Parts: sequence; C-alpha cells; structure tokens
Amino acid sequence: MSGKGSKQRPTDKSKFDVNYDRIFGKEKNDRIVRTLAENFKDKKMTRKVDTYEYESLETCIQTEQVPPSEIAELFTDKAFYKWYAKRNF
Repeated sequence: MSGKGSKQRPTDKSKFDVNYDRIFGKEKNDRIVRTLAENFKDKKMTRKVDTYEYESLETCIQTEQVPPSEIAELFTDKAFYKWYAKRNF
C-alpha cells in the first residue's frame, strides 16, 4: 500500500508552466524592464553598449542579474534599446 500523496496528480504541463511564471514573477520582471525602457529611451546616452554584448546582456536582464539602475543606463543607448525592444516587446 502506497502512502498518501505519493503519486502526482495528472496535470497539463503547458498550463502549469504558464501559471508558475505568472505566480512567481517572470511577467513582473518583464513589466519592470519594459517600464524602464520606455522611461529612459529618450534620455541622453550615458553608456554605449557594444554590439557583441547585446545577446549576453539580454540574457542577464531576463534572468534578473542586472539591477534596475543599470538597465535604465543601458537603455539610454538608442541602438541597444531598438534591438532589445524588437526582440522582447
């Protein structure tokens, strides 16, 4: 006789993944990044991002390894902002 709760209930994997991200913050981070991007895209450029850094920075932003203050500074580079927005917004 197996113990109570030893077998996982049948679940819809795709629904589970969507709800997990909704509950635990992936969309919250996306909203924060988008808000920062919209607010800082027209500011004077304070930091130029090299094109070879674009993809690695994108990954770091999406995995919350970059603090919001630095994200805001990155989005003052219009070329990086356009590239990032095209791929993520």
